[in-house]
Amino acid sequence: MNKRLAPWAYSVLSVVGVVLVVAFFMSWVKLFDDSSGLSIAWHQEHWLFLVPISGAVLAITAGSKSSATRLAAVAAGALIAGDMAIELLKGMLHFDLDMWLMIGGGILAIVGAADKHRALRGAGGLAILAGFFAPWTSDSLFHGLRESADFASAFGLSTAVLWLIPLSGLAAIASSNMTGTRGRRLALASGIAVFASILWFIGSVANMVFAWGAWATFGASAVALVVGLVAPSEKTANA
Repeated sequence: MNKRLAPWAYSVLSVVGVVLVVAFFMSWVKLFDDSSGLSIAWHQEHWLFLVPISGAVLAITAGSKSSATRLAAVAAGALIAGDMAIELLKGMLHFDLDMWLMIGGGILAIVGAADKHRALRGAGGLAILAGFFAPWTSDSLFHGLRESADFASAFGLSTAVLWLIPLSGLAAIASSNMTGTRGRRLALASGIAVFASILWFIGSVANMVFAWGAWATFGASAVALVVGLVAPSEKTANA
């Protein structure tokens, strides 16, 4: 953990550290008079003061090419990106059956991208369609998209992308009857499209609330975490 990083990593992490500090004073929330990170930390979430502190520590350690840079990067990344991942996992525990069917179907389609698992593509496609239409409940995604189209467009929500989910289910089923590269690619694309459309929608909802300061903080934190975890050491990079 304390080995020196590849030279490029120090440059990237120096910028990331500065972004974490500067973004703290920018607008984070579009509501409530565009509250900044500083305002939110001062009045509500005091632990957020750790964000600029971790950014400053990261910028200093990376700028001086300290052996502690990797540890500082992981700490800065875990502070925001890690917290978001934990909250997302907690939210997943409350998913209904229909959402789990769509997610599980997407995973099956991706796993079934291998020719020897072609049956999984069809099973995944059926699961995706079952989860999307969910005839056992009036709260299905299909029903929600039909009923709330006007409401969503009025608020600028990108709901159209969610119609890719049933198309992905059909594509996954079709790919189960294909062999070779074409079938594998279609199955893989089907599974990825399910997750991409859901994440895109979640992002459009979040974008209604979060301002540039928050997005810059989230992005910088994610980069810090990834670079801190996967950046090669100096000896490995030069080998």
